[in-house]
Amino acid sequence: MNGWTYRNQASTAAVSPVPLRRVVQTPAVSLIEVHGEHAREGDLESRLLPVLADVFNEASVDGWDGEGAAALTSRTYDSARVFLRFVPDIFPAPHVAAYPGDRIGFEWRAGSRRFCVVLVDSGGRLTYSAVFGETRDRGVIEKLDAAGRAVVLANLSRLLA
Repeated sequence: MNGWTYRNQASTAAVSPVPLRRVVQTPAVSLIEVHGEHAREGDLESRLLPVLADVFNEASVDGWDGEGAAALTSRTYDSARVFLRFVPDIFPAPHVAAYPGDRIGFEWRAGSRRFCVVLVDSGGRLTYSAVFGETRDRGVIEKLDAAGRAVVLANLSRLLA
């Protein structure tokens, strides 16, 4: 495949010119649009569970990306669910995508140069990258504990600022 395939819950599709990965994700939500709206129904995990299940099911076979990527494992799916439990539902739903290397990614955007991406692997390790204009923050969190959660939430909160 020569581009990303995007699907929302209504099963619409579009292709972008970025190569090499297949993405199944939630409908786009701008952080700017929901800045003052903190009342959400349900928690983030329950809202994203159908999308996460779709991503997992489509990427749970070898070669899911058309480039020979290994299948996602159930441990990665479980780690992604644990991660979602740690993110308060005051944040909008992120885009959800499978990544090569047995990882599931969550991406929040607030403009072209403002975003935060968190990748979760089968061991529960988080790799994150956040861009706020000219400022960047990235790193690896070996275990999702209070300190790791604080780093992720600080980056997400900064997107709302």
